[in-house]
Amino acid sequence: MLTLTENQRTTLKIIQEIQQEASIDVVEDTQLAERTGVTANTVQSSLEALAEAGYVELEKVDALSGTRYLVSLTEIGQAAV
Repeated sequence: MLTLTENQRTTLKIIQEIQQEASIDVVEDTQLAERTGVTANTVQSSLEALAEAGYVELEKVDALSGTRYLVSLTEIGQAAV
């Protein structure tokens, strides 16, 4: 299992915060980018690593502006927060 960096742990916490604030299960990568102040591409790279390790589930969606990621925490991700 991936040893989480502080940034990755923060990403998981922010996903959980957005889910709770908006009463939603799935968060968009653009929401994370806005909240963290980094680009969507940077967020996507982080999410891919978290998905490979089993902390999040990702769904890639083609949009006019490019590929967007929809993300939700797995049980492992929820436990890590």
